[in-house]
Amino acid sequence: MVAEGANQINGPTLTIDKPEAALDEARLKALANGRARADVYARALGRRVARIVSISESGGSNPVPPPMPMMMEARAQNADSKILPGEQKLQVALSIVFDLQ
Repeated sequence: MVAEGANQINGPTLTIDKPEAALDEARLKALANGRARADVYARALGRRVARIVSISESGGSNPVPPPMPMMMEARAQNADSKILPGEQKLQVALSIVFDLQ
């Protein structure tokens, strides 16, 4: 592309092919963390967690970072097209209502 005169290139944008398994893992961890925190609060109040009343989820998306323009020199013979490994962050947020007794 540089040889053809491109001086800005956006991409490639790499994403996770099938994020559901990773999102489900995040959901389970979020639920366990929420339950543990509810137990802490319940003990502090001299109560116990009786049951979960409701759960609502937000997030759970695979955020795609906006493409970053990359300035390229017009020297095609020195153009490098390596794709370096990185990481992507998947997250979910749960709002959990517990019944304390």
